[in-house]
Amino acid sequence: MIGVFAKASIKAESIEDFEASAAKLVEATRSKDAGLDSYDFGALVEEGAEGEYAFIERWHSEADLEAHMAQEHFTTATAEWENYLAEPLEVNIFQF
Repeated sequence: MIGVFAKASIKAESIEDFEASAAKLVEATRSKDAGLDSYDFGALVEEGAEGEYAFIERWHSEADLEAHMAQEHFTTATAEWENYLAEPLEVNIFQF
């Protein structure tokens, strides 16, 4: 089992566009990607965390994660996010 925790820091003026793009990615990933155990997305709720979002994912294998990252819905979303990110996307991958 492979786990992913990805954190996105979004520019204030881009929050609405990012949320729409992320929602499309989540929907497409859940309906199309093989080897997915769970794929969640949400805003951080800590004080001072405005514009901070997290993706929490579980994949059956590293190959499944790599296949997901090659999918058009993933590459399109992450390309869009380049305009929205206040700092580089922080991605942590774990093996369970």
